[in-house]
Amino acid sequence: MGFFNFVQSLFSSNGKLNTVACPYCLRENSLSAKKCSGCSGDLTENYKRHYSRDKLLAVPIIGYTSSGKSVFVDSLVCTMLDLSDKQHWSKFEGTPVDTDTEKWLYEVILPNRAKDKVPLANNREDNFKRVLLIKGIPLWGDRIFTLRDVAGEHFEGFTFSEDVKEYIKQSKCAIFMIDVNEVLSDPALQFHTLFQRYVRTIIESGDSPRDRKIIIVLSKADLYRERLPKNLLEYLNNDPLYQANGGNSKPFFIDLSDPSALNNHAKVILPMIDQQLSSWIATLGNGGSQLLAQAKSEGVEIRFTIVSGWGSKPQLGATVNPLRMLDPLLWLLEFHSREV
Repeated sequence: MGFFNFVQSLFSSNGKLNTVACPYCLRENSLSAKKCSGCSGDLTENYKRHYSRDKLLAVPIIGYTSSGKSVFVDSLVCTMLDLSDKQHWSKFEGTPVDTDTEKWLYEVILPNRAKDKVPLANNREDNFKRVLLIKGIPLWGDRIFTLRDVAGEHFEGFTFSEDVKEYIKQSKCAIFMIDVNEVLSDPALQFHTLFQRYVRTIIESGDSPRDRKIIIVLSKADLYRERLPKNLLEYLNNDPLYQANGGNSKPFFIDLSDPSALNNHAKVILPMIDQQLSSWIATLGNGGSQLLAQAKSEGVEIRFTIVSGWGSKPQLGATVNPLRMLDPLLWLLEFHSREV
């Protein structure tokens, strides 16, 4: 089949796409398919109804088992819901588009959120796959978020395991979850090891890492407040939506309902914090400077954020006070908007 005929075959007679990317592995399938030809995941009519390639924001969340991936995703969604409830994002709407995500949202997230609580990560299943239609995001509009856990067991080989390779290859942006305390206390862990395996996985899959984007989320920051430089601690504590204990000044306050203020935060404040975090990580040893050098060598754009999914040391039944969960979301939207 010639290239023109191949492109023509992707579209129906009315000009609409005949294919749909699987939200679980990102392989292309016929729009009429009920299951993915690659991973056998369900292609629900609800998903296909809302699908368009430029709205699909696919994000592998890569980190060791104890890095806080599950709590991060729970708290990220809770933060978005709070932005809506408090009328910061008045047109925001989040809708699950598959059965597993619906059960997670309505049986885990919403009941716990009503009690101002999030479940502990070790009470949850591993290897989550979440697919949400998000509408009404200020500045960025609508997106389909597909979030996939790349958990610790995937790191045992030279590259990530086969069942996540295609998803990682097709995703142009990834989130790395790194617990600074964990890396600094375990000689077997280094800041740059996740990056090395990520790059190897892409190369062994026949693609190039160049021009990809990585958001490095320094998780569980409430547990290493004493390590943070004063400016970064002040930034962490003064979340615009939630306030940490002792976070009473607001040098980084933004009106979350004001698009111009939100845009300034995304375009000015976040790059400034990224630079400060990058400089700090380079001073810690354990592969921090190697991570920066290797990313530059491979042509991969990395950005640092710092968060606490709990806001304090997690205990069963503890009140949730997430900090800086908005920042990774805004970086994702910024990176995705450059692609579409």
